[in-house]
Amino acid sequence: MKQRPSCFLYCAQDEVRVRVTGSLHELAEVRAAGSAAELSRALYRTPHRVVVLDLRAPEALDVLREIRERHPDAPVITLGEARSAPVREARELEVFAVSPLEFEPYEFRRIVEDAHRRLELQRENRVLREEIRRRETPAAGPGPEETAPSSDILRHLSRAMGDFENPAALYDSLMDGLASALKVTRAGIFCALRDGGTYCLRGGHRCSDHLRSLHFSDRDRFVQWLDWNGRAVLRSSLETIEDPMDREMVAEALHEMGAELIMPLSGRRRVKGWLFLGARITGRPFSAEDLEYLSTCTDHIGATVDNALQHEDTRMREALGETLLESIPAGLIAIGEDGEVRWCNGAAQTALRVEAGSVCGMPVEIFGSRLSDILRRALDGEEIHHPVEWSDPATQRLFSAETRRLLDDGRCVGAVALIKDLTEERRLEEKEEQLERVAFWNELAASMSHEIRNPLVAIKTFAQLLPERYDDPEFRDQFSLNVEREVDRLNQIIDQINHFASPPNPKYEPFAPGPVVQTAVRRAMQDRNAEGLSLDLYVDDHLPVLTGDASAMSECLRHLVVNAVEAVESGRDARIGVTARRMSAGESGEYVLVTVQDNGAGIPEELRAKLFSPFCTTKARGMGLGLPIAKRIVVDHNGKIEVDSGQEGTRVSVTLPVERDVPGSDGNPKTAPEDALARETG
Repeated sequence: MKQRPSCFLYCAQDEVRVRVTGSLHELAEVRAAGSAAELSRALYRTPHRVVVLDLRAPEALDVLREIRERHPDAPVITLGEARSAPVREARELEVFAVSPLEFEPYEFRRIVEDAHRRLELQRENRVLREEIRRRETPAAGPGPEETAPSSDILRHLSRAMGDFENPAALYDSLMDGLASALKVTRAGIFCALRDGGTYCLRGGHRCSDHLRSLHFSDRDRFVQWLDWNGRAVLRSSLETIEDPMDREMVAEALHEMGAELIMPLSGRRRVKGWLFLGARITGRPFSAEDLEYLSTCTDHIGATVDNALQHEDTRMREALGETLLESIPAGLIAIGEDGEVRWCNGAAQTALRVEAGSVCGMPVEIFGSRLSDILRRALDGEEIHHPVEWSDPATQRLFSAETRRLLDDGRCVGAVALIKDLTEERRLEEKEEQLERVAFWNELAASMSHEIRNPLVAIKTFAQLLPERYDDPEFRDQFSLNVEREVDRLNQIIDQINHFASPPNPKYEPFAPGPVVQTAVRRAMQDRNAEGLSLDLYVDDHLPVLTGDASAMSECLRHLVVNAVEAVESGRDARIGVTARRMSAGESGEYVLVTVQDNGAGIPEELRAKLFSPFCTTKARGMGLGLPIAKRIVVDHNGKIEVDSGQEGTRVSVTLPVERDVPGSDGNPKTAPEDALARETG
């Protein structure tokens, strides 16, 4: 894959830098120079680059003249005001192109692309000329005899190899030792932290900021060439590289790094980096013996780099793991197989009021008998997967804990406990329950006062009229009838509250759901005197026998049907539908689905979230206990109740599973309790 070419930018304003970088971000890597001197040094190191020059920058024209004199092949694109004096002078100096300051990004990219194409043609011409010169030049004879490199190199390296705790210092020390032993002007090491990562300078001796800013991706052509060939590169023997384009590319890499020699560091799957060495201070070239000796050093350095990278990766993983364990809100305590504390994170220290330094290495009993007991049991193989709660008598705080064994190839090496401080959570729950109780009693008092006041008003009215109309037989009959009715109404209110507060224990036994549904519908229709109402009742003939309390289920369904009748009492074309069907849930088994549907106005949006809360009602009469009682009965039968309401009406669905193992059942099938139903309907 082709690497993005780079170009130099010299400008005075950040706005220009941002616009140029943004326009070329997919085309080229823009390297901004902060001063004329910095641009000059950059062009000296890598002369064959496109230069974008803002003519408003300090000494811009002087810089332009210097570039045209020293680097005539470098394409220069200037930015300036049309017809201005600097632009006219730039044209006279034969720059590659002149672009307005407010350039169009598309046009500007086209100009830079043309400049890079010119550089590529120039490069190909240089390669051809070099190839012709190399073929016409006779091979050089053997050079002067060289002395063997100093054996101090390995001693320098052995002293440097060791400080894995500080990788940067380790790499710098390696390169200082290598530069000192070989007496070179500079030395550096490029490597990637991981496969697919970026190669950057990890350490060096007398390496400039430019070298430290260089980055090579694993797609860079030089990196791919070094990975494929795996050979040392010496400036004086570039002619041994057969491909002219490769030879030019390697020469540019040597020039950009200021190196005379590059030695690859081979990894298991790919090149992991390379060493580069500058020219020798003595001016003596590198010999074949130098390269052999350096090859031995490279093996040692490569092993050290492997160990350093592995150590760095391990430290990173450990730091990540520690940060993760410290950041979780739950307390974490780990003990070894000997029962000594190995780890105690910050949350555990806060909850248990201890410090890590005072407990690590101590027996687990330092945390108290309850926690030490469950951790010791975990070591013995008795893991606790459900939270165990206990209260600390000293601090009066409430805790819960779960434990797990720590295994290594099946052998227990320790145990870990996950601890939560439940004190504040329970306090909030108790406070919320207290507020709910207060709200409950307030609602109960308001609802009872409203319901009880109505019968009492009627009784009081008749009582006040009694002295005046006592001799009226018709009034006495009406008085007797109304007072008895209102007293019965008061008794019903008290019975309903008692039933809600102290429900009877359900009697679980097999029953046929069909008659229960039919009886509940009949009772509801009689209670509400539903004249003029259309009823659609469908009961499957093959409903399975359910296990539960038939009386309680009839009461539940009666509440649902009564609600449906009341929802359509004042509407036209009032209609309700009740169905009971046998359903299958695949592997989950069978169930009976009972639905009660009406075509009323629906439930107001603000009440849908608290439908099953006590005293939630929109009716003028009633305490709003029907749905809460119905839900409790369904839950007692391991069932589920759902409400779907909209502008076209409301549908209540009750799902009752077909099962035998219901709490309280004696397991002996019995006939459906028709006598109980008869008593309810009687």
